[in-house]
Amino acid sequence: MAKITKFRKNSAAIREGEWIKPGEEYDDLEILTRGFTDEYLDAQAQKLRRAAASWHGQDRIPVKIKRDINTELLLRYVILDVRNLQHGDGTAVTLEQFKQMLLDPDYDELLLACYRAASQVGRAPGRSGGGGGKLKAALRSSLEWGRFGGLLADLEPEERPEAPEIPDWLIWIWRARHRLTDERQYIVEGISAGMGGTLIRSRPAAIPWTAVRRWAEVHGYGPDRAEMLDQCIQAMDGEYLAWSAERAKL
Repeated sequence: MAKITKFRKNSAAIREGEWIKPGEEYDDLEILTRGFTDEYLDAQAQKLRRAAASWHGQDRIPVKIKRDINTELLLRYVILDVRNLQHGDGTAVTLEQFKQMLLDPDYDELLLACYRAASQVGRAPGRSGGGGGKLKAALRSSLEWGRFGGLLADLEPEERPEAPEIPDWLIWIWRARHRLTDERQYIVEGISAGMGGTLIRSRPAAIPWTAVRRWAEVHGYGPDRAEMLDQCIQAMDGEYLAWSAERAKL
């Protein structure tokens, strides 16, 4: 039974800001951030219209210009403070220093952390945009049974394993994930095998969030759509990595 609290967001936090940990990969970093407010979205739409006029169409605006626009507006309307971030000498990074870093391509990972933090403001923990569960189930079924496609076709319909259907409104995420899976890296590990021997094997890493962000930028997704893509791909990728770990034990 669905609970109404699942669909509620904290509008006050989105307007005024809250401290957010963007993810485990950022250690203890916390960012005081608003969500993507109406002011941010209105300013973004205005700047993109102007850029589109200069480039004769929004689909012709270079990715760098779109990124610069979004970063400028992120600093102006969204990011409020930062804590638990230090320089190499142990001194704390100030807000002004942090904002300067976000303009530097060498600190692209920090910029990604800000986008992730802003997308989490005012939302219930664990919320994945409503489609993560359906996509995870479909992916697990595909991983388990996809390689037997030819054999399954010879079975009677009632003998085939039930395959979860992907709703039409989630197809775009399903397709994006299958394109982006080629962006993942593989981690090479050495395992002691006795008698001085070593077994070398590789395991998949997660799809980089940078790849998801580039996909969203190229397709012109707004913050909400980009967040949904990110959350659903994280859910699907977690399912894939779990399945891959299970297969490695066989």
